[in-house]
Amino acid sequence: MIKYLITLSLISILFSGCHPDKFTLNRHDQYRVIGTILGDLDSFKQINDNSFSLKDGAIALKCQRVTQLDIHFNYEVRTGDKIDFYLRNIENKFDPEKGLKITISKSGTEVREDDKLILEDKDTKLTFGKTAYINFRNVGNILNFRHNCSDIKIKSRLPATEYMLISADKQSEIYFSGMYFDRVLKTPAEIILGF
Repeated sequence: MIKYLITLSLISILFSGCHPDKFTLNRHDQYRVIGTILGDLDSFKQINDNSFSLKDGAIALKCQRVTQLDIHFNYEVRTGDKIDFYLRNIENKFDPEKGLKITISKSGTEVREDDKLILEDKDTKLTFGKTAYINFRNVGNILNFRHNCSDIKIKSRLPATEYMLISADKQSEIYFSGMYFDRVLKTPAEIILGF
């Protein structure tokens, strides 16, 4: 087991050394997260195995070969006005007008599907100066989005992908911690209710 972990660590070091835009979260977890910095390399700073900061930039995160995901993490806005999360989108040839885009700002939350507004929630707002919790549960054509204690159910016609992309707008600095991706298996209740 130790030999296996050492080999994985060496592969990760070699991988990131040859590709400075790549990083790994939860490297010893069952569902390791592979990340790519989509722009200025200095916009991203990895703090530990499941925490990082993002400053005026964008990243792509994926859990290889897993599309039915439960993604949960905390964030703290140090500066900035909004965060964009993209699901049902891809890293390669990323187009911000494609996929499912969830924008959390100080005026509320907007959800767009292929750049068409499909949902607006004025009560779910960006949290400043304190830690907030986010959970995305992606099962079939439904994405459940939880921000602290607020729940939003989103029905999408777009197919699920392995990716979650995060974009912090200009003059933003956001700290993310406790980032975990888990595979989702439908519960009997979800199957019955057509979750």
